[in-house]
Amino acid sequence: ADWCHPSSPINHGQKTNHVNSSSSAPSFGIQGLLAQNNTLVELKLEGNYLHDESLESICIGLEKNRHRTRLANLYLGWNSIGDDGAVALAECLVTNRSLQFVDLTENQISNPGGRALLAALDHNRTLEDIAGLWRNKVDRRFLIVAIRRLLLSYDRARKPTNTTNTTNVGRSGTTKATAC
Repeated sequence: ADWCHPSSPINHGQKTNHVNSSSSAPSFGIQGLLAQNNTLVELKLEGNYLHDESLESICIGLEKNRHRTRLANLYLGWNSIGDDGAVALAECLVTNRSLQFVDLTENQISNPGGRALLAALDHNRTLEDIAGLWRNKVDRRFLIVAIRRLLLSYDRARKPTNTTNTTNVGRSGTTKATAC
């Protein structure tokens, strides 16, 4: 996906080098879009040949906008993303509080990328699922199981354990109160 690359023609002929997320320089392409957008909730980029550099641009954009972004679902399957891209995503996840779901199906992520994602989850309680890791080169017996268990433990911690006086409105419009 040439349009995702920082030096893409969509950048109106302006070329940018790798921009540090703390830089105040203007950004373009997908990085600029994500750095400024506060309404996008879902971004589907499956099968766009993004590679690591494009995922790094996406992460920089999200990092620049980390206090306003509402992006909850990011689909990155079938993009030849490797360990460098997974590390960039992991660095983004440390401070990101909007992403709830990331799909990484059929990429080139191996154990170093999987370890980076696992370490990032120590700082992120918002993410609920990383789908498709088993369709990469990540160790299934340890890393994927560890990531899945950690996400499930966070999910349980997010859900209230004792809900009383929950009100449900049925199809007929009647109100039913349930106590657990």
